[in-house]
Amino acid sequence: TGFDEGQPKFSPDGRWVAYYSNESTTNEVYVRSFPMPGVKWQISNNGGVEPLWRADGQELFYMAPGRKISAASIGRGSTCKLDQARSDCRSRH
Repeated sequence: TGFDEGQPKFSPDGRWVAYYSNESTTNEVYVRSFPMPGVKWQISNNGGVEPLWRADGQELFYMAPGRKISAASIGRGSTCKLDQARSDCRSRH
């Protein structure tokens, strides 16, 4: 793409890839289906890099601004839920 993207990390089941992109003008963490493109969620909403999956794939950690570690709970199916400190994931196609 024409955006800066990097730090890809595959989910433990291999069906999702988390990465950062500056497509929204600032680095944010996204999750996309793999290997076929389709569903994509923006996980962070105030900046984020360095995504890392929890071993069971149900949570994604990332570095937020100020070097703060944030976590997003990833629900099963096609929905994504974040902890109370975050808003709902925004699905994009």
